[in-house]
Amino acid sequence: MINETELIRKMLLFTRKARAGIAGGGPAAAGDPCEKAHELGRNLQQAALSEPLLSREHLLVIIKEFPQGIRQKVVAEKAGVNQSSASELIGKLAEAGYIRREPDPDDKRATLLFLTEKGQERAVQVQEERKSLYGGIFDALSEKEKQTLSDLLDKLLKKRA
Repeated sequence: MINETELIRKMLLFTRKARAGIAGGGPAAAGDPCEKAHELGRNLQQAALSEPLLSREHLLVIIKEFPQGIRQKVVAEKAGVNQSSASELIGKLAEAGYIRREPDPDDKRATLLFLTEKGQERAVQVQEERKSLYGGIFDALSEKEKQTLSDLLDKLLKKRA
């Protein structure tokens, strides 16, 4: 099952990278059958400009997906940022009591990240806030179509990298 929050993150990242937006640049003409797509593109572009793409809260949501622990490098990859940016935010999250670090039992040189109870509560709040903000955007798509959209966004993002 495709994570709709992840689709939104990819769309925001693409929109931010594209700078021109995914809506085709101009307003939709009256009666245009693609008017809803244009409107969605404008809304995503506006959200991309107003919502920081990488936030500490976003990292909490990523870490929440891995209750067995996740390496910092993987968090950075999933967030689409360099490791130093992720490291700085992870340090702040640890200082604030949202995450804890533990040695990886399979590789003592590596560290795994886990949410604390406080971090778990905040991650759930962030997911609910995002669901409220973006809820229903993908309701018209099947799971297969959501996967296709995710794959296409990945392809576009790799091209722009």
